Amino acid sequence: MDSLYNTDWKWAALRGILHSVGRTSDGIALGLERGFDSGESMEYIYRNQPSGRWGIGWLADWLYLQQIGCRGLRGRKRQLQDALRETIAANRVAGQATHILDVAAGPADYLLEVFADDGGDDLSAECRDLDTAGLARGRQRGAALASRVRYIRADASTSAAFAALTPTPNVAIVSGFYEILLSDEQVRRSLRLIAGALRPGSTLIFTTQVQHPQLEMIAHVCNNRYGEPWLMKLRAAEMVAAWAAEAGFVDPRTRIEPLGLFTVTTARRA
Repeated sequence: MDSLYNTDWKWAALRGILHSVGRTSDGIALGLERGFDSGESMEYIYRNQPSGRWGIGWLADWLYLQQIGCRGLRGRKRQLQDALRETIAANRVAGQATHILDVAAGPADYLLEVFADDGGDDLSAECRDLDTAGLARGRQRGAALASRVRYIRADASTSAAFAALTPTPNVAIVSGFYEILLSDEQVRRSLRLIAGALRPGSTLIFTTQVQHPQLEMIAHVCNNRYGEPWLMKLRAAEMVAAWAAEAGFVDPRTRIEPLGLFTVTTARRA
């Protein structure tokens, strides 16, 4: 990890700008404090409302929010919401309630918006994450939905996180998680754990990062929620869908956001 901070001068220069002028940007300051991969940072990027101290802070924030990765994340959010709305509609046609498990949710901003728009007592969700600050932010934003959306601290990489779920979920969502798992086996194990928690006919929705032109810059300049270099791994959506098939999921359907950085795949538990 330390070697990432001792490369050529351009990364040092960019880090210097980020930690000085960048701090006048509310979004960059949040990323430096909480981690650029945190749920709170994702929520800020989704909101897409530049703010900062003085004129230079607003401009720096606007430039940050216009980076291709931020635009791709907003496209991924729209695709994810579309997939979730389609799943809810299909469950309603079948006369089924929708019980969602989001295994690495953060504040789950995207989900709160869907619940607010689509409504209904037939919707419930359990949002899980290790980041207590992100969970607290979700509880605050979703206070009006507290009877239907719960926020629970849990480690998505452990089998204990999937034991005795009540009600049993029939939709599982994995968004923005697999790209930060650098081991392929971690992803495959996650898919197996989720499959074990779902009954047949349930829906899995997961996202994959398939490309990113700024991956090297991010690794050298940005920190994650643990204060370490923000490392991500690209994977073909077809490969992750094949791992999902191994775990027991069928009928994958993949959509890609307009910039081509992220995909959203829907599959059914056999």
